[in-house]
Amino acid sequence: TLQFRAWVNECKSAVEEAQEPYLIRLDVPPAQPHRVLSMGFQSVASAGGLVCITGGPGTGKSNYAGAIVSGTLHTVLEESIDTLGIQVSPNVERKAVLLFDTEQSDHQSFDNLKRVLARAGVSRQPDYLQVMNLCRMPRSERQAFIEKSLEYAAGKYNGIYCMVIDGLADLIGSANDEDEAVRIVEWAQGLAEKYQMVLISIVHTAGLPEKVRGHLGSELTRKASAVIDIETDKKSGNSLVKVLKLREGSAARAGMCMFGWDEKVKMHVTCA
Repeated sequence: TLQFRAWVNECKSAVEEAQEPYLIRLDVPPAQPHRVLSMGFQSVASAGGLVCITGGPGTGKSNYAGAIVSGTLHTVLEESIDTLGIQVSPNVERKAVLLFDTEQSDHQSFDNLKRVLARAGVSRQPDYLQVMNLCRMPRSERQAFIEKSLEYAAGKYNGIYCMVIDGLADLIGSANDEDEAVRIVEWAQGLAEKYQMVLISIVHTAGLPEKVRGHLGSELTRKASAVIDIETDKKSGNSLVKVLKLREGSAARAGMCMFGWDEKVKMHVTCA
């Protein structure tokens, strides 16, 4: 009987020890994460959040993500920056901001970087902003490269504020591979939580509005804290931004916004 009781107590201790990192208790509230992105006074993403930006070809997904990056280049609230309808909290501590492009040419990535700086009103690229084009890198090496880049930047700049992966599907063999989709989304979610950063993932729709591509899209929309869809408005030809999902607020109250190309300033601007 004594041996049985000792065995029960040992098992109980082992279970409690295994449960401890995952327990949610009312008397031990977690630290409140810093809100990074907002829309219509609704929280879109806080530190540790995963955001999905989706839309068809040519709808302005990369430019929209670039506008968010422009917002992270300011250390104080700057109302004059046009971030295309989404509000970006200032990057007060100048933490690292990383953008990985897996879809466009070096030339296009360079043009996008110039627009990011011009939108932010910054004449020189801050050292904590790192833009990398991975198109020439084999898919099998991209995840490890991103992990190493994050580890280096986090150490050098005392953390990561925001990361954009322009083409998450290009890190795996097929967006329709269910096992690969689950694995890559868990990987992305784990990175966001590990570095307490906002991770923005850009993926294509499957040819239908609001229908994200493949198993990857299904898994990403389930796990993401926010899903933002960008479509081309048939009447005006501008890009229409709709919030499909918000974990931290009301998607309906976040509303919609529209942006279009302005030839005078050579960039997209918010439309009335």
